[in-house]
Amino acid sequence: TFADDAVFEGSETLSVSVSNPTNPIGAVTVDAGASSADATIYDEDSDGLDSPTPGDELGDAPVVSVAATDDNAVEGTSNNTAVFTVSQDNVAEDDTTVEISLSLGDVEAADITSISYTDASGAVQTVTGDVAIAAFVAGGDSVLITAGATDAPVITVTFADDAVFEGSETLSVSVSNPTNPI
Repeated sequence: TFADDAVFEGSETLSVSVSNPTNPIGAVTVDAGASSADATIYDEDSDGLDSPTPGDELGDAPVVSVAATDDNAVEGTSNNTAVFTVSQDNVAEDDTTVEISLSLGDVEAADITSISYTDASGAVQTVTGDVAIAAFVAGGDSVLITAGATDAPVITVTFADDAVFEGSETLSVSVSNPTNPI
């Protein structure tokens, strides 16, 4: 009997072999064509070759989301950052890549000093300057939730202390197109 674990994983194969049989009455041999047999264990979310549907409707395929883990920033203070975390609600056997994008809302690129995050290749990126920030807003990037983890490294947006008197402004980070090779 196989356990229904909470890990989103690919198919696994189990093999059983028979060798060196003994019998006190006489010689026993092993049929060379039938000395082993294989079984495949499919995750309940799998679309395996035989499309198994064991009935676990909840499954364990992770669902990806983003949250503002520090959602208030004040220009000109030490609390001038907003921090976002991309996460999935369950661990996976393989890495999950997630596309991220930044929507400025009523914030302007000039209101941002930098955007720091770790991209899908594991490289720390720090985007600075109006042109680079506008390019990031236009194109976004991808982040990685590593196998066995539920969170990607945080995305930090640092705001500039400008001389403009303005009201509160809002921006948002969105996630899309999560991919996992399973």
